[in-house]
Amino acid sequence: MRLALTFFYLIGCIQSVSAQLDWKQPTVYTYNGKEAEILYRYGDVDNMNMGWSPGYNPFSGNNTLPHIFPFEPAPSDPAGTDRIMVCSGYKAGNRNTDGYTAVTERPVNNPVPLFLKWDKKDVLVKKVVMQLFVDDFQPTVFGKNYQVFFDGERIPYLEYVINSLSQSGPIGKLITIDILPQYLSFFEDGELSLIIDDPYTDSGDGFAIDFVQLLINPKNTSTSLVKGKVLHQQTRKPIAGALVTASNGAQVYTGKDGQFRLGGMTPGLAVISAVKTGFRQSFVNTDVNAKSASTVIIFELYPFANEDAGNMQRILKEKGQLDLYGIRFDANSDKIRPESASLLNELLTLLQQNPTLKLEFIGHTDADGDEAANLSLSTKRAEAVLAWLKNKNAPVKNLVARGYGESKPIASNKTAEGKELNRRVEIKVLSQ
Repeated sequence: MRLALTFFYLIGCIQSVSAQLDWKQPTVYTYNGKEAEILYRYGDVDNMNMGWSPGYNPFSGNNTLPHIFPFEPAPSDPAGTDRIMVCSGYKAGNRNTDGYTAVTERPVNNPVPLFLKWDKKDVLVKKVVMQLFVDDFQPTVFGKNYQVFFDGERIPYLEYVINSLSQSGPIGKLITIDILPQYLSFFEDGELSLIIDDPYTDSGDGFAIDFVQLLINPKNTSTSLVKGKVLHQQTRKPIAGALVTASNGAQVYTGKDGQFRLGGMTPGLAVISAVKTGFRQSFVNTDVNAKSASTVIIFELYPFANEDAGNMQRILKEKGQLDLYGIRFDANSDKIRPESASLLNELLTLLQQNPTLKLEFIGHTDADGDEAANLSLSTKRAEAVLAWLKNKNAPVKNLVARGYGESKPIASNKTAEGKELNRRVEIKVLSQ
């Protein structure tokens, strides 16, 4: 019996050592392994070349301890990993900066693309999970508006996740993101260029990426649990039927008491959202690990209120873009509904006060119906907003309209709430 126990102990040690050795590799590729049909990791698992605390497992869901900085990539580190990056929009002299920005300088700290490349074999891509071990993202502290690009194309869904992060200080954390179906095509050719940047806002928020891991057609189902409650921000009453969604794709609706139990969670930093018709979407970050089930997350949903011109101007100045959920349309139509008048009048005021502002009005739809028809509909809806403004004698010579159809979702189209979030009009600053 003792020999048998010793044997299994040794096997466990060998497996542990094997995993540690695997972490040292700059890239790892496994076909038809236990975790996924294809597992591909870009970057070594070494906490920015500083190593892990004794007993720490980066896949456990726990934070790293705060570490020293600055740090520089080793010659073997793939491009974009294990290095401090400061967004391209940062302007020297801005006092709103973090330590990473203060101790580095251009061009060394410029954002660098991560070029992922793997053997795609003949795998039909049905599902992709992206895991990123990220360090010191603080967009909510420094007013950043991060943009995420796949092969040069912006991915708004991931931007919502990244811009919800709040890593106080130089600590690392694994986040797991379920890629929405509309973006799976980026993974079909076995190559992906990934870059995270904020070219617009001028404050300095330095960040780093230790590694990126792709699970293409994953095989394992996570079983961790997160509990919480969704409340009305003003009345503090529970909200039933709110949709709660985690960045790894897990979803559940709240019960009559406003409570939820979200299973299938992946260890790491989870970005979880709650939304219900008539309320603004709310985000919460939480650590998912063995102790998660003992923690209760509280969401406070704000009743939807139309933006005023002053608030619009502030957001456009800080972030360069704004979603206008108060503009409503009839189903399958570009006819603006009457309840949109209040928001449109505030938009009119904004343009009258800023006649030189150059804006792009961008229409989006959900995934119901024909793709080509949705593209046409989204363009017509953006044009309908411009037509309304023109009829009110707004300065429109610097305004343009564009539609993306269903191609730029920010939520899953599998639920009514997700579809509503995807049906939106966005305004984007083209030039100051």
